[in-house]
Amino acid sequence: MTQSLPVPGRPPGAPFRLLRAVRPVLLFLLTLLDPPALAQQPRAAPVETVSPSVYPTTEPPLPEPDLSLPVSDAPSPTPSASPPSATPQSWLDRLRSGARSAEEETGATVFKLKTEFERFRDEMKRRAERLTAEAKVEAQNALTDLDAWTSQTRELLEHSAGALEIDTKTGVLRMAHDVESDADAEYRKLRQKIRPYVEDAEAWAEKTKNEVENELANVAEDTLSEARSILRDLSSHAPAPVPAPVVPPINSALSDVALPMQVASFPRRPAPFLELGNPFFGKGYIGPGFRIPTGTMIQPQFFFYGLFRTGVQTFDNGVDPRVTQWVNSLQLFANFNATPTERFLIEFRPLDNTSDFSGYNFEPTSGPDSGWQNALNGRVYQLFFEGNFLSLFPGLDNGRNYLLGFDFSIGRQQLFLQSGVLINDAIDMVGLTHPSLFWLGGSATTATFIYAWGNIHRSGGFLSNSAQLIGGYLRNDYLSSTVELDFFYSPASQAAGGDGFYFAGSAIQRFGKINTNFTVASSIATNRLTTDQTTVNNGALLFAQISTDVPGTENILYLNGFWAIERFTSASRAADAGGPLGQTGLLFAATGLGDFGAALGSTATNSVGSALGYQIFFDNLYRKQLILEIGAQSETVGPTQKAIAAGIQYQQAFGQNWVWVVGAIGALQEGKGPLYGLRTELDFSF
Repeated sequence: MTQSLPVPGRPPGAPFRLLRAVRPVLLFLLTLLDPPALAQQPRAAPVETVSPSVYPTTEPPLPEPDLSLPVSDAPSPTPSASPPSATPQSWLDRLRSGARSAEEETGATVFKLKTEFERFRDEMKRRAERLTAEAKVEAQNALTDLDAWTSQTRELLEHSAGALEIDTKTGVLRMAHDVESDADAEYRKLRQKIRPYVEDAEAWAEKTKNEVENELANVAEDTLSEARSILRDLSSHAPAPVPAPVVPPINSALSDVALPMQVASFPRRPAPFLELGNPFFGKGYIGPGFRIPTGTMIQPQFFFYGLFRTGVQTFDNGVDPRVTQWVNSLQLFANFNATPTERFLIEFRPLDNTSDFSGYNFEPTSGPDSGWQNALNGRVYQLFFEGNFLSLFPGLDNGRNYLLGFDFSIGRQQLFLQSGVLINDAIDMVGLTHPSLFWLGGSATTATFIYAWGNIHRSGGFLSNSAQLIGGYLRNDYLSSTVELDFFYSPASQAAGGDGFYFAGSAIQRFGKINTNFTVASSIATNRLTTDQTTVNNGALLFAQISTDVPGTENILYLNGFWAIERFTSASRAADAGGPLGQTGLLFAATGLGDFGAALGSTATNSVGSALGYQIFFDNLYRKQLILEIGAQSETVGPTQKAIAAGIQYQQAFGQNWVWVVGAIGALQEGKGPLYGLRTELDFSF
C-alpha cells in the first residue's frame, strides 16, 4: 500500500486540534462553577489572529492565572450571605468573550484545514501530472518500437513476396521453355518415326498410280478400237450430211467455282548464297526460337548475298581525254535477323571505294590512270542495327503508349531523301521514326529525327570529318497526295565550307492517268567565302516529273524538268552518286560504275533543263525493256551555254540472277566538242 508523504508545515495530530477547539468551552464552564475566583484572576491577553500566510508549527503558551490572593492591612470584611454589589465582569460579558474566542479559534482552524487541503491537492495534482508524463513517454516508446517492428515486418513480407513472384515467373518461363523444347523434340521424333511410313505410302501410291494408269490406258485403247470399228460401220451407212446448226454464243460470265492460286508459271524462289535458320520467304516448319529477358522472342536468321557488276565502256566529254576501261564492283551483304523487325546488316565493297574501281584502263595510255587499276579495300560501307522499341520490350506495350511504338536505327547506313536530291550517301547516324501518327489532317504520318556525325560527303564528294547533320523529315499521306517536308542543319569547319541550312518539300499525286512529282529544295551557306564554292552554297532547285502510261500498252511516257537558281548543294552526296539533277532522266544520271559521266551536266547551278523519254516493255514479266530519251540544258546567268543530247539503253534479264545492260549517249555542246559514250554491263545477283 502506498503511504502518503508528510506535508511540510503540517500542524500536530487530531487530538491537539480537538483540545484547542474545546479549550474555550472548558474555560466557560469553569467560570460558571467558580466565578469569584476567576473574576479576581488577571485577564488573559487577547488572542491574536493568525495571519493566513503564516502557519504556526507549535502551540502558543497559555497564560498562567495568578492564584495568589491580595494582602491588605485592613481587616477582612465579614462574610455576607449576599453577593457583592459589583463584579469585575458580568457573566454575559464573559459568555460573549468566550464565544468570540471560540469563533476566532474555529475560523483559524478552518482556514488551516482549507490551506492544508489545497496544498495536498496541489501535491497530488503534481504527482498525477508526473505519472501521466512518465506513462506517455513509456507509451510513446512502446508505439515507436511497435512501428519499427511493423515496418521491418512489412519490408520482409514485401521482399519475400517479390522474391516469390520472381521465382514463380522464372519457374513458369522455364517450364514453358521446357514444354516447348519437349514438344519440339517430340515433334521431330514423331516426324522421324512417321517418315518411313510416309515414304512407303508415297511409293505405294506412285506404284498404284502407274498400275491404274496402265490399266486405264489399256482399257481406253480397247474402247477406242471398238469405237473406231463402230464408226466405220456407221459411216458406211450414214445419210447425206446436213448443215450444222448455229450455236448460240457462249456465256462469258466468270465462274463461281473457286480456283487455287495458279503458280505453275511462277519462277522458283531464288535462295540467297548462304542461308541459315528459317528459310528466306520459304515455306514449311518454322523454328520456335527462344525468349530473352526483355520478353522478345528471338528467331535467328542469317543471309549472305551480294551483287557483282562488271562493264566495258568508253566516254569522251568533248574536253578531257577519252576514257576507255573495264571496271568492276562487288557488294557483299551479311544480314542477321534476330526477329522479323530487328536486324544487323553489314556491307563491304572490296573492289571499289565509290570513286576508284578495280579493272583495266585502255585509255588514257599513259599516266597513273592507265593500265591496271587496283582499288581493293576492306572498308565497311554499311554497318547498322535497326528495330522497333516495343518489339524489343513488349512488356511496355499497354495499348495506350503509342509514342513508344517507334522504329530506330543506328550505325553507318544509306540515306536517300527527296529522290536523292537532298541526301544520297551512306553516313554514320542515328534515326528515330514513328510511322503511325495522324498529324496535320493526314491519313498516315511518318516523323523521323536524324543525327549524323561521320562519313558525311559535302556536295562534290568532299569527305568532311567535321561536318554533322541534325534534322529530320515529315511525310504525310492525304487522299490524293503524299507530302514530304525536310529540314537539316549541318555545322562544319570553315575548311569544309562552314555551316549550312537545307530545306526541301515535295508533293506526289496523280491526276487521272498522269503521275506528277513536284520538288522544291534550297541550301543556305551561313559563311560563304566565294559564290562558286562546291561544298555548301546558296541556291534553290525547282523540280517537276510528269509521267503516264500509253493507252493500249504498258509503256511509260515521261517528261521531267528543272530550274536551278544560283548554286544548290546537297546536304550529303556520295562520290559515285552524281549530281542532284540525276532524277531528271537517263541523260543526267550517273551510272555508279567507273568514269562514265552524264551526257548533260548534273550540277544545279543557274540552269534550266528537261528530258523527254519513252520506256518500252517487251513482255509481261518486264524482263526486257528499252529506254529512248532526248534532253536539253541551258545556263541562265552569264555567257549562256546550251547543249542537246540523246540516249538509248536496253536491258534484259537472264534466268533469276543475271541482267545485261547496253547503252549509248551523245550530245552537242555549245563551245565544246561533241560528247559521246558507249557502254555494256553485266550484273550478277547472288
